[in-house]
Amino acid sequence: MHTPHPRRVQVTGDTFHPQLPDRAHWAGRRRPHLAESPFANPHPVDNGRKTPCPICGVRHTLAESLSLYRQHLDENPDLACLAAVVEADVRFACRCPLDQPCHVDELLTRTDQVTVIPLGDDRDTTFIVQTIPVRTGECSHGHGSCRKPAVIAVRNTVDQQRPTEVSTLRAVACADHRDNVLRTRAVWEADARELQDPVKNAEFLASVGQAG
Repeated sequence: MHTPHPRRVQVTGDTFHPQLPDRAHWAGRRRPHLAESPFANPHPVDNGRKTPCPICGVRHTLAESLSLYRQHLDENPDLACLAAVVEADVRFACRCPLDQPCHVDELLTRTDQVTVIPLGDDRDTTFIVQTIPVRTGECSHGHGSCRKPAVIAVRNTVDQQRPTEVSTLRAVACADHRDNVLRTRAVWEADARELQDPVKNAEFLASVGQAG
């Protein structure tokens, strides 16, 4: 039997009278009284739908739908970041029975791999560090001398709200050098936590622009 992610819940009620659990975000496609979520699976399972998948025109099995959603997350890593900054007590809801796999499980599994580190400064700066699988690019080991196909990457997104500015660093590695990515992630996380210190944060802000 499938064990759902602890933050996954189920919407009950009929099509026109959905019952969304308290402190839950609807994570599916547009439905009556439920707005489309950015986390929706663009490749729906065919459970007797009137029309096939709107993206590829195919009627998908559950396994196919979940595989395509994993690819969707690979191609859109910001989705896991967006879910990661949602309050920890908010759950993610869908219509799927909880004893069956669902795209929400896939999303939350990726979200668990994201570290969100707010600096607490007057610019509302947040560091978001995540490890993601990749299917394109070459290993950056040895300043690009490896050249083997990349299979994993670490991203460090610096999100600043005042003024609004987002920048991203990215390092990729092949299967032989994946430990490099894990070490880079640890360094970036440690650097971000160090910047939670007000003095070091002020020095950081001064180095990237006029503080305050």
